[in-house]
Amino acid sequence: MIVFSRFSRFLFPSGALLCALLVPGLVLAAGAITPATYSDDLQAGEVVVVPATVEIDSGAPAVSLVDVFFLTDNTGSMDDFIDAVIDNVDIILDTISGATSDPRFNGIDVAFGVGNYVGDPGVEGTAVTTAYELQQPITTDLAATKAAVNAWTASGGGDYPEANFFALHQVATEGAATDGLGATDPPAGFATLSLTGWRAGAGRVIVWAGDAPSHTTTVSILEAKLALQAADVVVCALNTKGVNQGIDASSQAQAIVDATGGTLEHNVSGTAATIDAILDAVATVTETIDLSFATIPDPVPGLPVSIACTDPAGCDDVPAGESRTFAWTITGSTSGHYEFDIVATGVSGAVAEIVIDVAANCGNGTTESGEQCDDGAQVNGDGCSADCLLEECWNCTGSPSACAHDDGLPCDDRQECTSSDQCLGGICQGTPTADGTACDDGPACTLANFCTAGECTGTLGTVIAERRAKLAQAAVSSVGITVLSDTGSFRAGRDSIMEDGTLLSVFKARLARNTTVDDISVQVLIKSKKGVNIEGSQSAWLSPGIEITDVCTEPVFACDKSKDVFAEQGASLALTPGQYGDLDLGLSVVLEMEAGEYDFCSIRTKTASEIIIMGTADTVIRVEGKVVTGPDSVFAPVGASVPVLQSGGSVKLGRNSENLVHIEAPESRVLIGMSAQLNGTVCAKKVDTKKFTELGCDLPDSSAAGSFVDGPIIF
Repeated sequence: MIVFSRFSRFLFPSGALLCALLVPGLVLAAGAITPATYSDDLQAGEVVVVPATVEIDSGAPAVSLVDVFFLTDNTGSMDDFIDAVIDNVDIILDTISGATSDPRFNGIDVAFGVGNYVGDPGVEGTAVTTAYELQQPITTDLAATKAAVNAWTASGGGDYPEANFFALHQVATEGAATDGLGATDPPAGFATLSLTGWRAGAGRVIVWAGDAPSHTTTVSILEAKLALQAADVVVCALNTKGVNQGIDASSQAQAIVDATGGTLEHNVSGTAATIDAILDAVATVTETIDLSFATIPDPVPGLPVSIACTDPAGCDDVPAGESRTFAWTITGSTSGHYEFDIVATGVSGAVAEIVIDVAANCGNGTTESGEQCDDGAQVNGDGCSADCLLEECWNCTGSPSACAHDDGLPCDDRQECTSSDQCLGGICQGTPTADGTACDDGPACTLANFCTAGECTGTLGTVIAERRAKLAQAAVSSVGITVLSDTGSFRAGRDSIMEDGTLLSVFKARLARNTTVDDISVQVLIKSKKGVNIEGSQSAWLSPGIEITDVCTEPVFACDKSKDVFAEQGASLALTPGQYGDLDLGLSVVLEMEAGEYDFCSIRTKTASEIIIMGTADTVIRVEGKVVTGPDSVFAPVGASVPVLQSGGSVKLGRNSENLVHIEAPESRVLIGMSAQLNGTVCAKKVDTKKFTELGCDLPDSSAAGSFVDGPIIF
């Protein structure tokens, strides 16, 4: 059974890790495009250029998925720096992982990697896996990351240039071979084969720290930049020396961060002033976004659309709170109706809704792109329509088009009650199928649809009973009622009403005083002497000659008695399509059912319970036993097709309940409680109502399976 009843300032990474927010594709600023909507009518070949503005809201951007790789020079001169990092590694990683209250790191799914480098393998002959050592591939395991950082041991060095570029290359390329072009790079290159483990779809950032420049004869600065760019890696560099010193000698570090869109901080030390400078510098960069624009879909089928930045300041590195101009160009190359969106990628809410209609130059006697014909006359019925489209059962050739009947050609007259359709005299004609053949006339509120003289009609109304129907005192029906049996009966209580446009069809009818009906087809009529009103026509009853199972489905049940669903008072729950046992909902329970097919053994709900169908698919609910809903209950869809309830047992809808559902119970009785409202069709052996019931089938849209309802249900 399923029952529902501390953040302090510290050395190194706090500022540098904000570099993660620079990763391309992860900044999700908010903003808007002006104009937010645009529509136009174009002639074929016409070009329109529309100026627009995108504004970025003020406020911090949000990121989603980031991989951060810590890379440090591990030689002896880095001893103070490395000791300080190790001393702060717990708070560094915990803060970036969102374990503290620092709001800058809320919502980041972050993973870490760790590595170090020393002397260059080509210049100094250092073993490749020592020149760059991958200590920890990308992982979400904080303990493993901390252990790798704690393993940093500054030692050795002394020759000053180190393997900076080689290490950056290996991290970016997952240990791939260098290009073999450098003076100290062998033809086959150097490769550690160390897999960094970048996560698919994650932004990639290397936090690189050092105090010495890089050798350039094994991996050149160009090779390093190209490798980083190819891997979409952003580098945030921390230089323990000053400008043009340390890792930035000859502007090496500056060139790397410029190539990758990262940041560079100099004189990184343990003072609070330095840390503030790091935080402020990186935070400033994280507040910008590189704007790009696209259509959805991209491309727009049949309609060339180009978008370009037109702002003098450009559309890169746009700070929050600023705006940029751009323009879209639309070429009406193919006639048709087009609806699409233009978006500023990475800016939530920056969407312009576009509607374009492109008209062909129809009627000029020349068949052009988007036209199937053009006879120079924009009229229908001559083979070439007013829109220059080929009409069915015609053949048009030449320019201007000459059109003639295409007799004998198979066609489709789109009539369900005809067959063997073929063209004759420019018209698609079919042979009528036999009268009485079952068909579907489309509207969901008509039952027992049959072919008559080649047309499909629903003639028997909305509420159909096999043996008996009852409209109780002061009940109102805005739909027709039919009783099929040759001995069937109908009883109307006093003050009951069948509204204009309805038909009551039954062998025997008993109408109480002050009853009102419209059209009536009856064999035996017993009516009160006081106040019975027949406002329409009265005719002799003719037996329909069909069974109740010709009208509604005789379902096959397959409930699962081991999967009962019980909800206690006030609970909320959701079900997906499938097979269940008994469904028992307590007082004021709300059940949301995803649209689809369901099987239950029985359904019972208590007062004020709600069964709500969600989704756009057709819904069929098969119940092997009884269905009983409580007083003041609701059974209806929201944003979904009207469900079909098929029951093998009786169906009882509680008093004051609201129901938007089609009911099929060919072997049982349907009882609609006092003051209840039923909007939908009923097909049952017996159909009875209590006082003040309302029957209707006023559906916003219709189809054979049900009607689509969007928004609240109003009875």
